[in-house]
Amino acid sequence: MGEAKGREPTPEQETILADRPDHDDAVQLVVIAYKALETCRPLGLIAGRIPWTAIDRWCERHELDDSAASILIDAVCYVDAEDFKKRAKAANAKKGRR
Repeated sequence: MGEAKGREPTPEQETILADRPDHDDAVQLVVIAYKALETCRPLGLIAGRIPWTAIDRWCERHELDDSAASILIDAVCYVDAEDFKKRAKAANAKKGRR
């Protein structure tokens, strides 16, 4: 996967990037996909889950093979489910429920 295009990092950002720990490219890909796919949530009384079809389309667009796409779909669905639980718990706490 190529580098993201955009503004050049500031000197402070360059320092942070140089000092960052090694990272797993697969994890980075899941984070990038999840952040991009958050905009695909259906809206109603609450924001819904990211549709499987949106994740699958993202995989096609980024030319992931079937094996990588399957792993990414599972990972994004898992992260989305955990985030959904966290948001529901926070909403209930705000309303004074458990």
